[in-house]
Amino acid sequence: MPNTNTVHLRLMPNISRAGPYGSSLACNLEFPCSLSKRKLFFSEIFVAKDGAFKHVARLFRGINIFNLTLANNRSFMFTVKFSPRRQKHNFRLVYLVYHDSDGHFQTQKPEDDCSAASACRRIDLAATIVQCYFAQSLRDAGFPGKSLDFPEKCSVFQSALTLKEAWAMTGQELWSAHARELLEAGLGRDNTKVLAFTSATR
Repeated sequence: MPNTNTVHLRLMPNISRAGPYGSSLACNLEFPCSLSKRKLFFSEIFVAKDGAFKHVARLFRGINIFNLTLANNRSFMFTVKFSPRRQKHNFRLVYLVYHDSDGHFQTQKPEDDCSAASACRRIDLAATIVQCYFAQSLRDAGFPGKSLDFPEKCSVFQSALTLKEAWAMTGQELWSAHARELLEAGLGRDNTKVLAFTSATR
């Protein structure tokens, strides 16, 4: 589980680190400002509402350097050191691909990337958002420094089932079949719960 704490800076921001892939940043400002992170070459402009704004920024292991530029061109640099803290109990993210399928999923936009790799990237992003939400919610409830732990990025798991076999099963039958496959592959352990997403949609 990653560190989750608040760093108070002299001129405003507080940083809430919620996960290995993200952190929330809040600035108490009365005018627009932009935020950029070194080495990633991104810059975004935020307009404060009621004197504040929040932003989710991806953190990497080690020192992360941020530059905060106000509308009057005054700039402030601050650093956030991220050191992941692992926990005994965690979650493993898995995308289930069937024996006769390449893992493509449905989308409303034909031009979207619907590959298994894209599915895993979307799952990783969703997990990051959930991790941030739980970290903030637990902190507000009086449990700082806690969140869900996803020690590894989403991985593709090749099922022995075909799409036709999966479609013929009930939800309980499909759950039991996949649970057996995942356990036999050594992915599920007493301290690791598997959060699996199926590609057998239609």
